[in-house]
Amino acid sequence: MGLVLIPADAEIGSVIYRLRATDEDADFPLVFEVTATITPVVRIDNLPCTLYNKVCQANVILTKRLMPGRLHDFAVRVRDTKGDSDSRQATISATNATTSRDKIFPHIPSLIMVPEDTKPGKELDYLLVRANPWSGKTVYIELWELFTIRQQQTPTQTRGAITLIGELDFEMQSMYTLTIYATDPYTEPGKDTRNIAGLNIVVVVKDVQDVPPIFTLAPPLTRLNNSMQTGDIILRVHAEDGDKGVPREITYGLVSEGNPFIPFFNISETTGEIVLARPLEELTQITHVGAPVVLSVVAEEIRRSRDEPPAQATVVEVGFLLGEPGNSPPYFENDKYIASIPENLEPGSAITFPEQYSTRVRDEDIGKAGVFALKLQNNNGTFEINPTVAERTTDFIITVRDNTLIDYETHKSLSFKIIAQEVGPATNLSASATVMIFIQDVNDNPPVFDEESYEVTLPENITAGTRVTHVRATDKDTGFFGSIKYTGITGGGSDAFAMDPDTGLITVATGSSLDREMVAQFQLTVIARDEDGKGNTGTASLIVNLLDVNDNAPIFEKDVYEFTLNSDLTNFTGAAFIKATDADAEPPNNEIRYELIQGNYENKFYLSEITGELVLRSPITKFRRKKQSVYDNFSKKSPKSVVLRPEHNTRREKIHVTRTTAFPMNAANATHNDPNETGLKRQVDEIKKHRRKRESDILYTLTARAYDLGEYLIYNCS
Repeated sequence: MGLVLIPADAEIGSVIYRLRATDEDADFPLVFEVTATITPVVRIDNLPCTLYNKVCQANVILTKRLMPGRLHDFAVRVRDTKGDSDSRQATISATNATTSRDKIFPHIPSLIMVPEDTKPGKELDYLLVRANPWSGKTVYIELWELFTIRQQQTPTQTRGAITLIGELDFEMQSMYTLTIYATDPYTEPGKDTRNIAGLNIVVVVKDVQDVPPIFTLAPPLTRLNNSMQTGDIILRVHAEDGDKGVPREITYGLVSEGNPFIPFFNISETTGEIVLARPLEELTQITHVGAPVVLSVVAEEIRRSRDEPPAQATVVEVGFLLGEPGNSPPYFENDKYIASIPENLEPGSAITFPEQYSTRVRDEDIGKAGVFALKLQNNNGTFEINPTVAERTTDFIITVRDNTLIDYETHKSLSFKIIAQEVGPATNLSASATVMIFIQDVNDNPPVFDEESYEVTLPENITAGTRVTHVRATDKDTGFFGSIKYTGITGGGSDAFAMDPDTGLITVATGSSLDREMVAQFQLTVIARDEDGKGNTGTASLIVNLLDVNDNAPIFEKDVYEFTLNSDLTNFTGAAFIKATDADAEPPNNEIRYELIQGNYENKFYLSEITGELVLRSPITKFRRKKQSVYDNFSKKSPKSVVLRPEHNTRREKIHVTRTTAFPMNAANATHNDPNETGLKRQVDEIKKHRRKRESDILYTLTARAYDLGEYLIYNCS
């Protein structure tokens, strides 16, 4: 092979060189192969070789795109059947030249159209191949398969006539791609040293009307059922034009010559359907059971133009057998029925089966043998079927009878059987079909709280954000239908609480103020809804009891209590009670106790801690009164303050104890008794004097304290 110059535009897959070798020992065939290369750019295609060839050949085929200026080195080895071999070094040099197909092949047919009825030996077209003037060899053209080349060689070129050598059949193969090789063709010196060139020519086979119609469907034997009625379709035949290029339309008919059965049958000219034209009872009068009824069916091409070849036809025979008289069981048109229904479907609702299911039940028998009953098996009373009795053929309807079991949360599907059984006294022929009903989930269950009522107790001074309780609801529905949101709290005072919509955690709302003295108990309702808060509603009661906190101190009804002793200073002129109230709602926070904390220096007085009644323990003497006055003067000099005991809520009030004195005439009386202004002035002065005297009549000033029994709190006040 040596050095081969190849233009860089050579196509991948093209033949770039023809190898030839012989063997003196005739150990054929010889096999060529590529060696001594890491990344081969070519492959070897060995051509057929026998003892009669004397020379074996192989094509070198380019497998990679060539780069201009690059060399590719490899070795080619040829070996015989005994293992003897010979190798030659080869180099491919890619040049910047281009492959000029027109210079190699001055004439190439672009497309060859051949009718399929062309006779072998016909010359279809030709091509011209220029010879290589520098090699001195004539060009030889190669072609195989159904075609050959008849060559006329000259020193400068070879004319190759493409000739058909076999028969064509459009229906078998409508196109051929001819691969033609020319050895030792024209090349450009210094740019291309290939010794072979190839090209492809397409031959298209044209269809001609030479094939009659072909039956693709024609059952040779069909049994006639005894239940067949006039107009029923027995079978269908189908034929197609054997010519596939431009197929003609087909029409159907029955060959009537000498056939007594033709009046009993009709055939559709367009569809090929054979139907019963007369009752089977009449047919049985001219034949008998077991004897075939044979019809000849013809399929003929439809000719539309005078220029078209004559129409062709094909005849096929079909046979019918009359069925044995007897009893056959009923049958369903489907072995299984599947449908879907929503859960809780109302009683009386019909089950709708998809289009692929036929609800028809048949019994081919005639008369009493064709009567059958329909019933459901393993149905548990959920469904019912109608009709319950039918003759020969009917379409059943299944309806809901009791929807108790049609609950997706309980049953995802229900299955049962339909039984069709003949009702004759001497038969038990029956058929069955399975029914599978899938139940679709609907949102038919509301959320249900874990508890019907939640009850909590909180101190009234609880702070915002504090956890109150955690409610939880569940939903029997699945998926989106069971997705729960906690949507709100209702009822008086519900604004004081907040509920997390996702978790159901209830807390004290921000800005809320709970007061046991205002409301002792909140009766609320918590709400949950499925479908992410847009579906069914579930509720539970929430009772919040407020625990009283000792946040109110007792308050006296008066700022100053004044009680009067009788003239002999042995007792009060009337009952002496002090009273305080506490705004807290519950004991012990509102249980009040009283005590004297100042002024009872000689222990003359006793104050009931429960009732607040002030009692004189012993009569008062003048000497003791003066001593008390000294104490009072000392008290007036001390700072005025109200102090609450650290362990109790307290309130202090003053108690004045006075002696009985005569009250002078009031101003009104003075006005009526003394007409002179001087008299009026004297009366006013007398009243002022009386008041000063009254102040001087205060014998004791006591300080009392009221406190409750609640928890220890400290209040500071001035």
